[in-house]
Amino acid sequence: MLFKAELLSVDNAFTSVAWFTVKPGKFSDFEDAFRDSGMLTRPASIEGYLGAHLYKSTDESRQYCVIGQWTTREAYAQWQEIASHNAPHEALTRLRESLESNRLGVLFEGPLQ
Repeated sequence: MLFKAELLSVDNAFTSVAWFTVKPGKFSDFEDAFRDSGMLTRPASIEGYLGAHLYKSTDESRQYCVIGQWTTREAYAQWQEIASHNAPHEALTRLRESLESNRLGVLFEGPLQ
């Protein structure tokens, strides 16, 4: 099961994307640890967080991404500063152990058209 917070349709919002490659056979571990670490729920405490979704690739089963929406760059920067803080340590450990690699979030502005 993948987890989501509702994304809103907002003009001139900012969209963040982070990529994860999960170790073979660790898909459930990753999804459980991701949920338990609150990566989609803890940002709700930041003014300007609109929501996020966790996606699993249909082409590359080990690839996941998180797409989030923010009203400002500052809101996203605030999340980046605290993403690993105040998360359950055990869940973060399990999350790290399930990953082969990850690419930190990239922020996009738009939609442009």
